[in-house]
Amino acid sequence: MDQRFTAVETQARHCWALGGRYWEFVLNTASYVAGFRISGGDAPCEGCLEDFAARWQQVPDTLIGGLCAPPPCGAAHVTGLIFTRHMERLLQLTFRLPAPDAAQAEARELSHWSQLRLDFVVAGVSSCGTTSLARTLEQLEGVVFSREGEDDFFFRHDRLLPYRSEVDHFNRQWLSKLGPVPRIRGLRHPGLFHSHRIRLALKHVPALKALVVVCDPLSRFEKVFWQYHLCKVPGRPNQVPAERCVSSVTSAVQ
Repeated sequence: MDQRFTAVETQARHCWALGGRYWEFVLNTASYVAGFRISGGDAPCEGCLEDFAARWQQVPDTLIGGLCAPPPCGAAHVTGLIFTRHMERLLQLTFRLPAPDAAQAEARELSHWSQLRLDFVVAGVSSCGTTSLARTLEQLEGVVFSREGEDDFFFRHDRLLPYRSEVDHFNRQWLSKLGPVPRIRGLRHPGLFHSHRIRLALKHVPALKALVVVCDPLSRFEKVFWQYHLCKVPGRPNQVPAERCVSSVTSAVQ
């Protein structure tokens, strides 16, 4: 994960340093290739069609990549021109590829976690006091949260970099919440602690403070252990949802 993140970030920063815009490109390869209309008489050389099909078999069914485009280019330019030229070079083709339609390809501009306007997060382990801490902080005049409850902003997708539209929307929300009094901006979600990808993202938010709430491991184990027994008591209704029951003491330890 660390190496992938570094590789993607390096490519994006190099693009931005050149004054470009960095885009994520997603192609439904099977749908795109199935839409080709090339007859034998159109082939520029003998055996080209067979070779062309063989080259596309090396491309994943869903192709996801990053492309650097000049500042004036929008999503339509990326899908209709830059992508096709890139694939022509990648596959070493001697003829022009058709532009994919909207159902076959999508381009979205990427941003960086460092562009988020966020001062702190309340993270931790579920049922360990994350909500109580956040509610206490909400009472302070100098603190404002992105949402009243848990904010799933970092869980909306599994990309290593955020989409620019998401970052812009996240940052704009503070305009209606901050008011004339300076306030620090926070986000809370107990699941932030569990995701390596999200921890990498938070690491790149400038000057971000993370409040991590954890539980005593022995008390947490005791709770799970007794849930196992409460689920198994004959003639007594379950005290916890069935999906939270464990099948054995061993599974409770795991």
